[in-house]
Amino acid sequence: LEGAISIKYYDEELLGFNYWDCVDELWYYILKLADEYSQKGVSIITFPDQPLKLKIEKINSKICKWSLLSKNAINQHYLFEGSLIKNILENGIYFFQCLNKFMHENYLEEINYAKYLTEKLYKT
Repeated sequence: LEGAISIKYYDEELLGFNYWDCVDELWYYILKLADEYSQKGVSIITFPDQPLKLKIEKINSKICKWSLLSKNAINQHYLFEGSLIKNILENGIYFFQCLNKFMHENYLEEINYAKYLTEKLYKT
């Protein structure tokens, strides 16, 4: 499924339409990024069909660095990690639920994985 994921942190665009890709795969990779980051304090993924990497790393107990790495540039942002990770998980769940409903695809594994991560990290 080709498209783009738009992630904004307040007025800063972290990910946008210039970074199109296979969005269902990319959303799953971003969920894996959040999982690995929560365990190790650093994680990096490669986009499915673009020569881009997304890296997130812990700076201290509240701040993380979000880096979008391309051949020619590095786009970095320093963010509060709690709200970022929680929003990624919530929107990942929403995205895959929409695919299930409107495209009649089976993304239950992805939905359950994001719910599991949310429960594990936030004990909701």
